[in-house]
Amino acid sequence: EYENYIFFSVKTVNGKIDDLAFDQISFVLGTNYLMSFQERRGQHFGHIRERIKGNKGIICHMGHDYLLYTLLEAVLENYYQTNLLVTSFYYSFLSPSKKSRLERFRNYCSFFSCIDNLY
Repeated sequence: EYENYIFFSVKTVNGKIDDLAFDQISFVLGTNYLMSFQERRGQHFGHIRERIKGNKGIICHMGHDYLLYTLLEAVLENYYQTNLLVTSFYYSFLSPSKKSRLERFRNYCSFFSCIDNLY
């Protein structure tokens, strides 16, 4: 615990099934500021950056707590999109297709070995 600020980190996932990258984003929320640190520039916050640069919407007029909310919402949306990707991949693995079962199994194993990196 810190007296004047809150620090926390979240794990994120970027990419496609055959090329997943796992990152960590850390946040420092203070009385009058918000800082975020990413291991790599990701795709999570591009639309938020554009809104801030273009002074569009309420994001520029709300406080840093609203900005944190918006950033976390983007991370959660990314998890939702990743879940859709995994679900789609899972069902494509089960359904018959032109790909051989061995190739699909290799992709499946590769994907889940990447998931293990989260933990």
